Amino acid sequence: MFSRYISGQAATGFVAAEAQRYSMTKKKNTPKPVKVCAGPNCKNRKSKKIAALIEEAVQAAGAGDRLRVKKCACAGKCKHGPVVLFAARGLVFEGVKPKKTPEVLQKIIAALQD
Repeated sequence: MFSRYISGQAATGFVAAEAQRYSMTKKKNTPKPVKVCAGPNCKNRKSKKIAALIEEAVQAAGAGDRLRVKKCACAGKCKHGPVVLFAARGLVFEGVKPKKTPEVLQKIIAALQD
């Protein structure tokens, strides 16, 4: 498992700002962004590969119409990176490893059902 999985109220700083920005700009029937931190520390911990693996998994799961994978600026959680954010449901995944990307995507898709 990844080192930490944070949901909803624990989000602070950059993560809270992303969630608030999403809630103000959300549109119906548009893909929800899954953001992967591309800051220097996360990049050194394979965040680029993680973003690519999540994108592949989104397409394989047939969720490309509901999810869009994007890289984002530093999430401010450098000690806990790489970080994956799903602001649409207030989810934060810290310490994500490439082999755990299917589990992250599974939790994100499950959150879409809620």
